[in-house]
Amino acid sequence: MLMRKEIIPLKPGVKFLSPEPPGTNWYKIEDDPGLQIFSTIKERVYSGRTAFQKVEIVDSDLFGRILFLDEDIQSSEKDEFIYHETLVHPGLILSPSPEKVLIIGGGEGATLREVLRDPGVKEAVMVDIDGELVELCKKMLPQWSRGAFDDPRARLFYTDAFKWIKDSDEKFDVIISDLTDPDSDSPSGALFNDDFIRMLKDALTPDGVLVLQASAPSFKARFHDNNIRNIRKVFKNIFIGFIYIPSFLYDWSFIFACKNESKELPGKDEVDRMLERRGIKGLRLYDGETHQRMFSLPKYYRERVKDI
Repeated sequence: MLMRKEIIPLKPGVKFLSPEPPGTNWYKIEDDPGLQIFSTIKERVYSGRTAFQKVEIVDSDLFGRILFLDEDIQSSEKDEFIYHETLVHPGLILSPSPEKVLIIGGGEGATLREVLRDPGVKEAVMVDIDGELVELCKKMLPQWSRGAFDDPRARLFYTDAFKWIKDSDEKFDVIISDLTDPDSDSPSGALFNDDFIRMLKDALTPDGVLVLQASAPSFKARFHDNNIRNIRKVFKNIFIGFIYIPSFLYDWSFIFACKNESKELPGKDEVDRMLERRGIKGLRLYDGETHQRMFSLPKYYRERVKDI
């Protein structure tokens, strides 16, 4: 248990601290000096480093268990389904028959869980450079993967995704990039540039879809806009969706790039029919109405990104 008044210094903008009321421990996420968001912490579950990144796992009152990598929140127990269903299912719906899926990153196992929720997926390949993190998540975050790592359709590789893609001749119906933001000290830095995106496009089947998490579209606009810029160098047909994730504090963006240049977004009713026809059950967030909301982007944003 964190001791009252203990302050664990992290990078600027993110701190663990314990202010009043007495005996209460908190974590604070502060993306701007004028904005302070607090949530109480019950216990620090784990703190350590792998060969690639710093790992913190805490139990909070508001969001349940939370995973931090290099002092950035990655996902929380209470709302990880929002992020992972949004990352996975629109891309699967855009593919006419997704049988083989590649996941780049995805250490917690929740992206793999959602991919394998589709009975039509025959094989899901997950490539993550940090095997230590994956093993830690299996042990300490089992509610994320819910047995997905033991599914016979899953294949795991603990290696550099750039090298794996370069050396592989496999083709995929959907490729999902579930990586940390490419900060200077992040192991995922080289996996967002247009050279790697071209490699991913070559690894797609003719109707294949590439999906990327693209950070907050407003408050982290530089990373978000760079993603769009790099994707548009390679793909002519892309769709951008938003969803609000409470533990992230903001709308979060996802880019869906289609190799088929004539592919169109399905409508609300078509999404519901496809989910039912494919036998995808147990979703808590994604359906036709959520799909419609995700891709109904605000005017200011459409105008800002149209010329990127």
